[in-house]
Amino acid sequence: MSNVPPGMYASGRIKITITDARGKVIEERVEEMHSYVSNFTTILALLLEGASHGTVTDTSGNAQDINLGTAGFMNAMAPSGNDNYGILIGTGTNAVSVSDNNLQSKISNSTMSYGDTSETSSTSGNTLVISITRSFTNQSGSTVNVSEVGLAINAKEATTGNNVYVLLTRDVLSSAASVPANGTLNVELDLVYNPSS
Repeated sequence: MSNVPPGMYASGRIKITITDARGKVIEERVEEMHSYVSNFTTILALLLEGASHGTVTDTSGNAQDINLGTAGFMNAMAPSGNDNYGILIGTGTNAVSVSDNNLQSKISNSTMSYGDTSETSSTSGNTLVISITRSFTNQSGSTVNVSEVGLAINAKEATTGNNVYVLLTRDVLSSAASVPANGTLNVELDLVYNPSS
C-alpha cells in the first residue's frame, strides 16, 4: 500500500527545443519524466536523516562515500564544456531502471558542445517547479540523434574531497531528437511538486 496521501505527487517534465543552424525552431515537444533513480532517493533520505555523509553509486559504477555536511557539497550547475554533470544527453535506448547510475551511451562535449547548466524556481498556486536548463550545439558535421537525457551532480568524496559524479535521473525519449549539423538542442527538466493536485 502506498504511504503517499491521495493527490500528492512529485513528477517532472522534459521540454525539448531544436533549432537549425540559422536559429529557426524546427521541433518543440514536452514529455513526462519517469526517471528518478535510486541515488536520488538515497541522497534525499540521508539529508532527511541529518547524515554528514553517505554511500551512492557514481557514474563509473563505483560505491562512493560522499560529503553531505558542508556548503557546496554537491551541485548540478555544470559550466560550459563539462560533460561530467549537469544535464547530460546520450544515444542509449535501454529502458530506464532504478539502478541506472549513468546514461547508456553519453554524447561527449566534442560531438555536442555542452553549454552552461542553469536553474530557476517558480511557484504557481500550490505547484512548485524547479527548472534546470542546458543547451547543446551540434559540432559533429552531421545529424546527431539524442534519445536519452539525464541529470547528474558533482559531489565530493567524504574523505579526500575529490569530485564524484552521481546520476539522479535518466529518461529515454519517446522518439529521438534529431539535431542537424550546427543546430542546437535545448533541454529543460522541470521538477514539479504539488501537494493537492
